[in-house]
Amino acid sequence: MIVRRIALNGWRNYAFATAEFSPGTNVITGENAQGKTNLLEAVYLLTGGKSFRTRFDKELIGFGYTSAEVLADVYAFGREQTVRVVLRQGQRKQIWQNGVKKTAAELAGNFAAVLFCPDDLNIIRDGPAARRRMMDMAISQLRPKYGALLAEYSRLYDQKSAILRDWHEKPSLLDTLDDFSDQMCRVSAKLIRYRAAYASRLNIAAAPIHADFSGGRDALTLAYRTVSTVTDALGTEKEIYYALCDHQEQHRRAELDSGQCLTGAHKDDLIIDINGQPARAFASQGQTRTAALSLKLAEREIFHDEFDEYPVLMLDDVLSELDAQRQAFVLNRIGGGQTLITCALKNAKGLIPNSEKRRFHALGLHAPIAHLNALIHWDFILVDNICGDLDFEEGGNPVEMDRIFACKDPVLCDSFVCRTMGYQPQDVPYIPMADALGVGSTDLSAATITALNEPAQAITDQRPSRRVQALGRYVCADAACSACYGSLLYALNKLEADYGRLTFDDTICIGQNYRGKTGSLGIGSCTQGFACSLKGCPPSAAEIYDFLLAHMTAR
Repeated sequence: MIVRRIALNGWRNYAFATAEFSPGTNVITGENAQGKTNLLEAVYLLTGGKSFRTRFDKELIGFGYTSAEVLADVYAFGREQTVRVVLRQGQRKQIWQNGVKKTAAELAGNFAAVLFCPDDLNIIRDGPAARRRMMDMAISQLRPKYGALLAEYSRLYDQKSAILRDWHEKPSLLDTLDDFSDQMCRVSAKLIRYRAAYASRLNIAAAPIHADFSGGRDALTLAYRTVSTVTDALGTEKEIYYALCDHQEQHRRAELDSGQCLTGAHKDDLIIDINGQPARAFASQGQTRTAALSLKLAEREIFHDEFDEYPVLMLDDVLSELDAQRQAFVLNRIGGGQTLITCALKNAKGLIPNSEKRRFHALGLHAPIAHLNALIHWDFILVDNICGDLDFEEGGNPVEMDRIFACKDPVLCDSFVCRTMGYQPQDVPYIPMADALGVGSTDLSAATITALNEPAQAITDQRPSRRVQALGRYVCADAACSACYGSLLYALNKLEADYGRLTFDDTICIGQNYRGKTGSLGIGSCTQGFACSLKGCPPSAAEIYDFLLAHMTAR
């Protein structure tokens, strides 16, 4: 499932805004209170017309506005969809799917998302309501009818609660009490069966994830618990209904005395044990977070197993709440599907798993690098400049520099390195971008530069040889990753050294934008549709050398 684009009008703090998303990993950056979570909330609205933060639609309308609108293009279940939701003060929300008016219940099940926010890390230690809510959000997307049952139960609960609260002043209210109690038992029976079935699946899916996460040290088990008279929550709806009626009869006097509903699905809980002990009471802080992470990742896997599609995964600033080990575990488990992340990765690109780095490249590296550095504060920077290169990060025109740079300002550091190599900071797009974002300064005239152990003889002739550019005339690169492109350059350089002038009938194509396209000669798995293609992500320089040599000699 993919959110392609979204437009917001009068939504929360957005007067008007649009956003387009990559089908892979999307990093949403910005200062606090700028609306990152509000954007995710708008995406979640597409799952069933409801917010994950509030019950009241009026709170979604921006201050000073009388209405709010969310318009989105999504891809789900093999088809393109357009969803429009309009909220107006004092009116019921209106929903359209592909131009056809829908109810919230009808919208549910057409698009899915899994949300993981900092509050979810406390779900083990929180009360039963938090765990019921976690299950309710998940089941509503798996089983569209479930949302309507929840709404009906909420209505019955509110009405029965009002009777129990006010019957002393209005005894006539008791005439309807038994009817509401019976209706609540009937709806509760349906909800309990749904929840118990989901809890069983969650137990199966979460256990191996948690075992992997904990290195096999801890065992996670889950069980659904409802009122005492229900001995089998996976039994028939009729059996559960009669058991609930028995519980209701036993607690009727207690309900009248307390003024509270004491029977029903609102009393249920998901029991979470670690190594056979109740996690809520005995688990450490680390264990509780590991368990919470496992539950959310399991939720995603359940949906994929059900529909053979990953729901959109939304990580709302959750990575900033995790240590490096747990960050890495989450990031390595989210391959496949679309991901929206509203945080900085503490260790920048180093924390992104290889599968996600490929998607990261597709975003265009300059803007992501600038924005990641805007969110990450570096106290001390150490740059290896033992051997530099004037042309390309993978090599091509090496220059022995025998230097190390130590600095506090990453922008100033990169600007200084540019100057030493004969470039301007503006030649490297992410440097002025980072300057504009306030990461640091490109003003070398205001810098304090201290040189230690300077060489007796300065390095001269630090001008680009343009060797890379010369080899590049054989290549047509379109969104090529540096590892793949660098290996190609190595291979071309060695081929030319070994055999003299290179001769190719076709231009060598390389890069992510060749996915799904056809052509003659391609390098890397992105060009697998080409007539002659070398697979690999990336292929090694040796593999490329042999492949191109065979292509040349076969002419």
